[in-house]
Amino acid sequence: MRTAFFYNNHIKYQALTSSPFSSKLVAVAIMAVLLTLCYGETAFAVDDGSPLAQPFVIQGQLEIRFTDEVTVNSAVRSFGRVSVSSPAVDAVLSTYAVSEMYSVFPWRDETSTNAAERRMSKYELLVFPVTVDLDIMIDELLATGKVATAEKIWAVPVMELQGSSAFGSQATPNDPSWNLQYAPALIGATSVWDVENGSDTAKIGVTDTGVNYLHEDLKNQIWVNPGEDIDNDGEVYDLDDLNGIDDDGNGIVDDLIGYDFFTGFGLPLFPGEEGGGPDSDPNDFNGHGTHVAGIAAAVSNNATGVAGIAGGWGGSQSYSSRGARIMCLRIGGTADDGNGYVNLSNAASAFDYAARMGADVMNASWGSSGLSSMLDAINMAADSGISIGKAAGNANNSEGDWMNLLPGVISVASVNSSDIRSGFSSFGDWVEISAPGSSIYATYSSQYTPTYRYLSGTSMATPAYCGAFLLVKSLMPSFTRVEIDSLLLATADNIDAQNPTYVGALGSGRVNVASAIADLPVANFSAGPVLSGTLGLTVDFVDLSPNSPSSWLWSFGDGANSTMQNPSHTYSQPGLFTVTLEATEPRGVGFEQAKRMVFIHADTVGGDSGSGLLSEGVTVPIALHNDFLVKSIILPLSYADFNGISLVFDSFSTVGLQTQDWDVQSLGLNDPVGKELLITLQSDLIAGHSRYLQPGDGPIVNLHFSFDPSSDPGALPITTTTVLGDVLLVETQQGSYTPSSTPSLAIMAGCCEQAGDADNSGSTNIADVTFLITRIFSSGPAPVCADAADADGSNSVNISDVTYLIARIFSSGPAPVCGSTGL
Repeated sequence: MRTAFFYNNHIKYQALTSSPFSSKLVAVAIMAVLLTLCYGETAFAVDDGSPLAQPFVIQGQLEIRFTDEVTVNSAVRSFGRVSVSSPAVDAVLSTYAVSEMYSVFPWRDETSTNAAERRMSKYELLVFPVTVDLDIMIDELLATGKVATAEKIWAVPVMELQGSSAFGSQATPNDPSWNLQYAPALIGATSVWDVENGSDTAKIGVTDTGVNYLHEDLKNQIWVNPGEDIDNDGEVYDLDDLNGIDDDGNGIVDDLIGYDFFTGFGLPLFPGEEGGGPDSDPNDFNGHGTHVAGIAAAVSNNATGVAGIAGGWGGSQSYSSRGARIMCLRIGGTADDGNGYVNLSNAASAFDYAARMGADVMNASWGSSGLSSMLDAINMAADSGISIGKAAGNANNSEGDWMNLLPGVISVASVNSSDIRSGFSSFGDWVEISAPGSSIYATYSSQYTPTYRYLSGTSMATPAYCGAFLLVKSLMPSFTRVEIDSLLLATADNIDAQNPTYVGALGSGRVNVASAIADLPVANFSAGPVLSGTLGLTVDFVDLSPNSPSSWLWSFGDGANSTMQNPSHTYSQPGLFTVTLEATEPRGVGFEQAKRMVFIHADTVGGDSGSGLLSEGVTVPIALHNDFLVKSIILPLSYADFNGISLVFDSFSTVGLQTQDWDVQSLGLNDPVGKELLITLQSDLIAGHSRYLQPGDGPIVNLHFSFDPSSDPGALPITTTTVLGDVLLVETQQGSYTPSSTPSLAIMAGCCEQAGDADNSGSTNIADVTFLITRIFSSGPAPVCADAADADGSNSVNISDVTYLIARIFSSGPAPVCGSTGL
């Protein structure tokens, strides 16, 4: 156990650690003390990406930590003023016109028995006019005796350089810009993709300038918080889920895909950049965060853009793995000098949030300075099992910044396509590992417009390491942070020969994820010939594990298992099934999971009936039973003359039905001669709204017909058919398919003027019950209109009609209908 003292602004605190990386503490303690003596406050190496991008102290903001005796939950934030029920503190807050107070860790409980959590609950970020002298305000806050720490907040630059180059590589995926990428092949990812290309069980927290979650190469990779996804559709930034409620109770409202923690820099932002305070929209104006996210986890093999290191495997194959999930955590933006910076207090919030929400690795591609809340957040994140990848810096020197020197943080230097240290990359014995960071082509956001761009920097090397971490985590989900970090460091390629003057200064070498998994147990399998179908679909599973397993345990997702090497399984219930294989091989038990691999549907269309008089016409509901969220429906229908009945189509409507708010409701064909209709219903065309049809049963459209005057009483079936080459089709998030269909009936009641009026008295009452009993049991007179006597619409007059009428008269049962006994 080591104790190190850090000096920062007007505070001193202790950090206790028993981490295997704790030797870093010696360096950081010495650096902090020296810099404090020289400058009066903690400084750090300049890790800027251009000569203009320099770190600076944010004016108009301070981060404080209240003592235990101050109850933060009782703070009042209203009318542009803040108070905490402490006269001494409130006087300072009033003097300096503090207008906002944001809890740095709002999910932390100040009543907790855990000392670390209780301490973290006391951190607050204060916002006030930029003209306030920070040193004087800090002194006055500390003098109250109610404030344990008060610290300036640094804005630190993101670590990027503009670049332009192209590198050839093996074109494994079909992404059109794959030939512009060299990093995935250099770190061995292309070899790993044969057995693991990324799983959506692995998550990366991108703490940066935001992520453009609408980017074509990223939108299918974005993490969606299940606790805030109130309609369970998994849609990215679905406005229908943004209800202003903390649905999952984690202290943050509407954190659907992460959160925008950014509180600004206390100075003007670049025109168009958003800086209105924390909110639910972590979109990226700057582009840096989007570039980082794409390097780690852009979709691979989707015939679009670029391939991410752990981006799964898209394409037209029957099963596409989804890849690692991207948690969007905005902590910075673009200042009016055109450079990107992050707010370190916001970074502390994002780190702790990611830890609580289950991220496996966090990417920090920016500089840093000592801040109490950051240290607490980093320690808590490490304790919770999160790996932290940190850019080594672009200063071309051997000085690591504050965070690079912390134990447990993986500092990543940059090399080029020849494994030579990038000329900008910082270096030193504090660096853990290197990764490609020169001229990296990846996803980008240009003032919210999705695009692609070359960038260079240790900012680009760090997500390459994080992507490798995600691949190992996907392959071995039970592995811990320490196990994966240690494995990647131990199996890196030695690059001393390429860098003879930097031996020992570029970490253990350049990351090689293929070497990292070379000695791990591997399970792999394929399935087919089709993975989507109706009940009774049989799927063949083939073991592809490369290391000659001796035993197998399959789980097919529906409760069934098998110990055969290559089993077949028949699915007898609808669902979206995850298949897993545990293969015992010489190196251990390999595990492979294919989430949502087999799609079995049992949806039905039709089967309802409508009844009407010749003079009134008829409304026929078309019903749908669906087990999955439905995005669109194509309804090709035939209402050809049948059994003496002829219909004339008038219109259709969805008023009052579950499809009434869908954006497209079109009649593509109305053929009165051929008696055919083509109706298209489609949701989610309005940006940001899903409006999917939830699983269930009910009408989706009402068809309105008139009867041809020559029609006889009876029923005409309305059936699905093929119209203009279109067949009945339902589109879900899992794919499109044709459900089974049952004819709906348009019933002409003929003589029936009063349903249930068996005695033709002009009303329906107990006399009709007596009439029917006499008819059925005593051979009484026949009803004048059998269709009226057929009260339950069963197409016959019997004791069921008696029961039906009694239930209606005495128990408020359903209203009688006009039957069609002529059928």
